[in-house]
Amino acid sequence: MSVSGNRIIVGAQGGSSGSAYVFDRGSDGAWSQTKLTASDGADGDLFGHSVAVSGSRAVVGALLDDDDGSSSGSAYVFERGSDGTWSQTKLTASDGAAGDQFGKSVAVSGNRVIVGAYLNDDDGTYSGSAYVFERSSGGTWSQVSKLTASDGATNDRFGHSVAVSGNRIAVGAYRNDDDGSDSGSAYVFERSSDGTWSETTKFLASDRAAGDEFGIAVGISGSVAFIGAAGDDSAAGSAYVYELSTTTPAAPRPGSGPENPESGQEPGGVNEPETETEPSVPGDSPEEDGEEPPARPSVSSYEGSSGVQKITSGNPVNGDFLGWSVSVSGGRAIAASGGPWGFPDAVYIYEKDSSGGWAEVKKLVSEEDPYFGWSVAISGSRAIVGTDRDAAYVYERGSDGVWTLAQKLTEDGVRSGFGHRVSISGDRALVSHYDHAAYIYERSADGDWVMAQKLPRVDALADYHFGASAAVSGDVAVVSAPITNESVQRPGAVHVYERGSDGVWSSTKLLTDDATSAYGFGWSVAISGSRLVVGAPVAAGFAESGAAYVYEKNSSGEWTRTQKLIGLGHRFGWEVSISGDRIVAGTQDRTAYVYERGSDGAWTQILVFELSTAADSRGEEVQGVSISGDTALIGVAGWSTPGSVYIYEVVSGVTGPGPGPGEEGPVARVSETVTLTGNSKLT
Repeated sequence: MSVSGNRIIVGAQGGSSGSAYVFDRGSDGAWSQTKLTASDGADGDLFGHSVAVSGSRAVVGALLDDDDGSSSGSAYVFERGSDGTWSQTKLTASDGAAGDQFGKSVAVSGNRVIVGAYLNDDDGTYSGSAYVFERSSGGTWSQVSKLTASDGATNDRFGHSVAVSGNRIAVGAYRNDDDGSDSGSAYVFERSSDGTWSETTKFLASDRAAGDEFGIAVGISGSVAFIGAAGDDSAAGSAYVYELSTTTPAAPRPGSGPENPESGQEPGGVNEPETETEPSVPGDSPEEDGEEPPARPSVSSYEGSSGVQKITSGNPVNGDFLGWSVSVSGGRAIAASGGPWGFPDAVYIYEKDSSGGWAEVKKLVSEEDPYFGWSVAISGSRAIVGTDRDAAYVYERGSDGVWTLAQKLTEDGVRSGFGHRVSISGDRALVSHYDHAAYIYERSADGDWVMAQKLPRVDALADYHFGASAAVSGDVAVVSAPITNESVQRPGAVHVYERGSDGVWSSTKLLTDDATSAYGFGWSVAISGSRLVVGAPVAAGFAESGAAYVYEKNSSGEWTRTQKLIGLGHRFGWEVSISGDRIVAGTQDRTAYVYERGSDGAWTQILVFELSTAADSRGEEVQGVSISGDTALIGVAGWSTPGSVYIYEVVSGVTGPGPGPGEEGPVARVSETVTLTGNSKLT
């Protein structure tokens, strides 16, 4: 059995040729079932002996298939189309032979599939091997590498278990005899920038003994490896958890590199505009609880970054939901506590000091507006706070560094929904009045904020929830209506308003023609100059995994969609932010993703933020996200914690072992997982 999000696959190798069943959980909580069978299945193939699933792809092993001789084995890759049907591709080993039992184990992550052939004879009878397959941008699956143990020996059965996460693969050899008969071992392989796979780590249990069968099962997620030992302690069994350090792969063994180097094709194909980009599966690592860190942060160093810092409110209370809404601008950040259930407490402003640490400099409160902090935004020395009731508040930072209230913004007759979303860019602010209108304010020479333009909802029937999200950047404002009646699916719309030299605002309406969008296009929006990103967290065919769409303004002044981004996790695109060549997109669970625009115009995932597994028990989820230059903010909150904000400094030009699984391009950056446990805490 294997699980990915709201999808489960279960193998059923019995019967005639065997089968596998996919179960999908719908938005109503009901489970539907699809049966998968091999197109060329035959009696005794044991199709369904091994199964794995990742997003819209599944792999099923048939270890006794006879294509390359009796029990040579095979595996099938199934891909789910937008219409819900599953297509299949059959994989066999390039050097398959009778008795190999290719398909004994399978694993999948994005565009990468691993298949174990544990009875292969390369290093002696039943020494075993594993094969790496990758999918090109054209949809073709090709074998790119064959893996064997550096010390492989007869009857090790390397490949009995396999796992993959990004650019790392784990393989078990449960009958290895290093510490006695069947004591077992496991191996980790890493992918270099030239596409070669190299063995970097061999695991042996610290209390190893004969018969432990260490490596009978393996798992890997990011930098954490899990190794099962079914025979340990007189067959009581045990499991071992290892934290992998960032390593430089050793020189590859002969034959472990790409099998077609002369083709010149980087695994994963070419990243063309308007392609779907799926991220690698991020990893978990244990939460670091216990000692209280010092009040003043000393930011730890991470490879490919200058550190991550965790900040909390001065008087944290469980359920405060600090981080519900966040915004960052250069060395200043703002975060709201309280969340969407009517219990806001305050808004906090943080500033970065000369040592690189972030400190709280101002706590903002309002005794007259109970929903103060529903939305927040910051731009340089100005900040705005929305209430989702009848007001928004503009704050300005004086030359003495003190933040003070500059003006309370209200509109006659508005009693509810005003300030649902706020945005600010220099001397211009945007305030949405949920389901009614949006208002543009401009700062006059004498410091007053004056309403310059009302942007009404033109069609009440076509634009439901107008103002659900809003953003402004210079002379461009964006307001969304994430549910419309433009089509049967009601996918939503985004309105782009641009200010001409005469001061008149003109509008353009963007609709998605993507058949996979169910609804929610425009649930979140963000803009930076001539680039716009639109979140659509509920997309048909992706089990509510969602998407984000990137638009750019061309030389003709038209806004055109250039790329669709797809992330793993529940409702990807729940929150989005953009700053120049970088985008951060959050989910409604534990992850957020950072993308960077290359010189070819393609956006590539470069970082993955993920909460540790301990966050699940506390009910924590990613809430708000924001990015400004090299600084990304991730708000994290849950009912059983006060909430916190993680500030991450992204380093430009981070290079790594090439595109991760699902990245369709010649990328020179690694998808790095950052565990949000925090190394310093401000109180």
